Amino acid sequence: MRDLKFVIVSVVVSSVAFGCGGQQEVKPANVTLDESRQDADPTREIGASAEIGAMPEEQSVYAFKESFNGIQKCFMAGSRRIEFLGGQISLQVWVNDRGQAQIVFADQSTLGDRETERCMFDTLKGADWPKPVGGPIAMAQNSFEFEMSDEVRAPVDWDEDQIRGALAENRGRINACKDGARDPFLATVYVDTNGSAMSVGIAAPDRQQEAHSDCLVDLLSGLKYPTPGSWPAKVSFHL
Repeated sequence: MRDLKFVIVSVVVSSVAFGCGGQQEVKPANVTLDESRQDADPTREIGASAEIGAMPEEQSVYAFKESFNGIQKCFMAGSRRIEFLGGQISLQVWVNDRGQAQIVFADQSTLGDRETERCMFDTLKGADWPKPVGGPIAMAQNSFEFEMSDEVRAPVDWDEDQIRGALAENRGRINACKDGARDPFLATVYVDTNGSAMSVGIAAPDRQQEAHSDCLVDLLSGLKYPTPGSWPAKVSFHL
């Protein structure tokens, strides 16, 4: 198996961040406060009248640490299907008053593989979470970056202009999937040399809109894109 580098960009639980990890085996680094991190206001997503609790910091950090190996395994499994798999992902975990991960989704992701993203969701859903304090639901957030090996040739780096035509031709279908959602989704597609999608990943703007993600992934997976030439391309864009 090729060498995989696992880098933790930040692990946020009420503004908590981790340092860098190592190669192959994930070793949690020391925890430091990151006061510069500004997470989305959860009251915007579930209503200003709802009580939003806070996650107990130490126990939440431990839950993320205990999930590191599982998350890495998800990435390694994905990299066996897509050798140049890589990118960043920010994961939101919404925990209910029973200490259960009720909703897990990516609010940012450039991994480009929904199967890998779902695997990470399931890993975090299976973790032991503390009960929120001061409200019936609370959110913990965790961001990771995965770098491919230098020995693997990177995909061609595309920008949105190169797939704009394919999106324009299917704007009606895209809007139907979004079902009235105004905030943009972030999609990432690996485009094969024949113009087909090798894999697609997506990040939803909030937990309510996550329900539309699979429809968008299915749609983008079936589109015909321009041919990148002799090597696959990777492109991230907003919908």
